[in-house]
Amino acid sequence: AKQVSDFSIERIPRAMALFGSTSPSYLILQSLDYCNHYLADDYPERLQLFVKRFQQCGETLRQCGFALTGQEPLKLTICAAAMCLDGERLAEQMRKAQIECEYADHQYVVLMGTPENTEQDLARIEHFARTFDRIQKVELGQQMPEHLGRYLHPLCEENAKETVPEAVTRISTPALRACTIREAVMAECEEIAVSQAEGRICGAETVSCPPAVPIAVCGEIITQNMIQQFEEYNITKVSVLVKE
Repeated sequence: AKQVSDFSIERIPRAMALFGSTSPSYLILQSLDYCNHYLADDYPERLQLFVKRFQQCGETLRQCGFALTGQEPLKLTICAAAMCLDGERLAEQMRKAQIECEYADHQYVVLMGTPENTEQDLARIEHFARTFDRIQKVELGQQMPEHLGRYLHPLCEENAKETVPEAVTRISTPALRACTIREAVMAECEEIAVSQAEGRICGAETVSCPPAVPIAVCGEIITQNMIQQFEEYNITKVSVLVKE
């Protein structure tokens, strides 16, 4: 349309990202009636039985040396950092064993279960756990990269660091806003290396799994602490406003 001709094609994905979400939209679900029937039938009993079996998988992981955290009954959250492992590399090995995680970063690997998972699926997780020592020596090596050591989580194992790393405690430092979100989104932006972004104004949020808590919000001034957070999450590029 002529009235929006100045809004380039390249900027459309950035604008749409403000409203993006990996959460399901009820607007596109084809059959809520079928879902209601599914939930009202024997699902509660199946769910209760599955939770018990899924937690058995978690116990197997613990017995095999995996550090787990969290209490959600349908999640198994592995704290890879407390095992001196990179979570993303651990997830790659699980994928090779036909186990697909819900989420993985350098610190955590998250497995989510459902009553639709078969006994074969759960047995695959337990088999991976029991053969993990061999896989670790061959594929992952003995040590996690040094810069990931700050991810050690105090809740995962007794010999983890007792205090929350400084990089985590400083994430709550109030950010300085240079302009509004709308002004930043509508402004001309460029993508630069994170290492060169200190003092620049964030032009687009960088999150791996929206909706999520961004390190820097559109319109905020990027600080050295933010850069450290970007690097720890393996984010190498960031969108910033073009200098006038």
